[in-house]
Amino acid sequence: MKILIGIFVLAVCCTQNIIGNSIAAGQSCPCPRILRPVCGSDNVTYANDCIFNCTRDSYETIDRNQIFIDYQGECTESCICTEEFAPVCGSDGKTYSNECKFNCTNKALPVTIEYKGKCNAPCVCTKEYKPVCGSDGKTYGNKCQFECEKRRSSKQLTSTEGKCGPCICTLIYAPVCGSDKKTYSNQCVLDCQNRGRRKEEVIIVESQGECSPPTFCPTVYSPVCGTNNVTYSNECLLEAANNENKNRDSHIKIMYSSECQLECEQKNTGTQI
Repeated sequence: MKILIGIFVLAVCCTQNIIGNSIAAGQSCPCPRILRPVCGSDNVTYANDCIFNCTRDSYETIDRNQIFIDYQGECTESCICTEEFAPVCGSDGKTYSNECKFNCTNKALPVTIEYKGKCNAPCVCTKEYKPVCGSDGKTYGNKCQFECEKRRSSKQLTSTEGKCGPCICTLIYAPVCGSDKKTYSNQCVLDCQNRGRRKEEVIIVESQGECSPPTFCPTVYSPVCGTNNVTYSNECLLEAANNENKNRDSHIKIMYSSECQLECEQKNTGTQI
């Protein structure tokens, strides 16, 4: 019994020491004597949120730099960091006041920076199983879980109802040419290739049919003017432009053999002096 009383007295004394060392400018606060330490951006351990808030308010009255809670728990070994508030969110779900404080706190921990800014509030979803398939190829238990992942990640995800399945396409050969200059045997195969890609990385169909093979032209300079009023270094390069342009309505032809001239130059050429 005496041992238990001794431990209790020691715990209270330790708590009082932390609380006493946490208050700035001797200000008294009606805070509970609960030991739930937090580390401030000034690298000081405060006994609990209430003590921290009291100290922060006291600093404001004496025009000291504003402080923020860096993380839950006692401060680790001191780091030399500025008190700049440029928050980052760690993969542990905690907000750190700046990148330096993050690095200082997680020296030996497998924690990474998820994104810049404060951490979003944790997602709370029901356990209802109504699966949806994300464009990243993953099956989510329900729409809420998918939206949580979309908010957490930087990917521009979309979803469809039901589980994700393997990409199964027919063997029908109806080739399409993708924006990556590759030929896909049909639209389904191209769509499968887009699974898990960011919005800006999605491959689109540039034209129906196989992609034209690359054209290799000589470096000879023998200019021709196309009907689109563009000068090509030689006839081969004009034909290469036609190969890339699948729109036959705008097929480029040779207007004349030389560099294209401005309209006023053509008029002047035809005028007799």
